[in-house]
This record gives sequence, C-alpha cells and structure tokens, in this order.
Amino acid sequence: MSGLVVITGATGGIGRCVARQLGNQGLVPVVGHRRHKSEEARAIAEACGGLSIAFDMADPSSIDHGIALLAKDGRPVVGAVLAASPPPVIAPFGKISAADHSLFWTANVVGPQYLLAGLVRQFFRPRKAGSVAAVLTGAIGVPEAASALPKVMSSMGAYNISKFGLLGVIAQLNSEFPWLRVTAVMPGFTETDMLKVFDERFLDQLRLQGAFTKPEDVAVEIVDRLALSAIK
Repeated sequence: MSGLVVITGATGGIGRCVARQLGNQGLVPVVGHRRHKSEEARAIAEACGGLSIAFDMADPSSIDHGIALLAKDGRPVVGAVLAASPPPVIAPFGKISAADHSLFWTANVVGPQYLLAGLVRQFFRPRKAGSVAAVLTGAIGVPEAASALPKVMSSMGAYNISKFGLLGVIAQLNSEFPWLRVTAVMPGFTETDMLKVFDERFLDQLRLQGAFTKPEDVAVEIVDRLALSAIK
C-alpha cells in the first residue's frame, strides 16, 4: 500500500514539482491547496497519481476537514511538505504593517503548526513514523559563527520573520517527537511566480550572476531529505 504525503501549497512552482517527484517514486502526493485553486490542484493530482484536498493554512476548519478526508481514505500518511506561503511583500523594516505580519504569521507559522499537530495525532504517532520537510528560504541567511546573527535579505521583513517562525515550529516538532524525521530546505531565488514581486531589473542583474535555482532541483532535494523509502 503506497503512503500519502501531504504537500501544502502544491499548486505553486516548488509544490507541484514535489508532487511530481513523489508520484514518480510510487508515493501518493496529496495536493494541498486553497479552495479557489481546486481545479488547478485536481489537474496536478491527476497527472501524478495523487489526491486533491483543500488545506488552507489560514483556515483551521479547512485543515480539520482535510485531515478527516485523509482518515477516511484509509491509506497511511507517511509525510508532509510545508511549501505554502504568500509571496513576499517588499517593504522596509519601518513600513511592515500589522496586516502583513498577520498574513504571513498565519500562513507560515500558525497554520503549519495546526496541521502538523493534527497529522501527528491522527497518523504519525500511532505508527511512530513519519517525515516532515519545511520549505524555508535562503533569504533568512545562515549564521557565520555561533555568536553571530544570520544575514537576512533586506525589505522582506514580514516574510522573513515568519520563516524564522516556521523554523521554530519544526524545531519544536523535532524536539518533542524524536521518532519523526524533520528536515528543511533553504532555497535561494527560484524560478517561480513568487519572483513577480521583485523589480525585473533587479532579477536581471541576479540572473547574470547565475543566482537562480530551478523548482525541479529544489523538489529533488526535498524528496531526498524526506527519505520516505524506509517508511512508505
């Protein structure tokens, strides 16, 4: 029996590539999406042998309903990929609005934590097995020394702050459920629709430096890190 893997934001560039990769490996991708993306999600699911289920990270009732549908399906849920996020809002530090904070914190922290709690309770803990991967971002940087702060990308404050929050979510998950496999990827600029928020001249300069990643390559890294072959 093939295991199910829930992918949030699976209609996005990275998420749909993850679904394709999982389908190619004989797993069943659950193409998570917001309700207005249902037709697109169904097409992706049909193409990779998966399921299309609404998982809106801003709506707890959507998450509850999605988990109930998975339980009714009966196949084991073996993993989850947290790939949903609104595109960055470009604004300097002093112009970050409360609305932006709420948007990103809900989608990237509150929703994923609620989803993971439900998946652990319903599927992972009974089997004492599961694998979770979060899509963070290279924009939050990596500390160069133990005492140093990471060098984050400027003017993406609400987005970056929420990604640090998502890092906290999976770190807490890892601490409290040591039998889970918990991992993350931190892609840099990736050729997806999210790039539309940036000035094209800025992107052209970066492309000259070869600073871009393909979503297919990020998806391969995610699926490799999930290491689902041992538990499917």
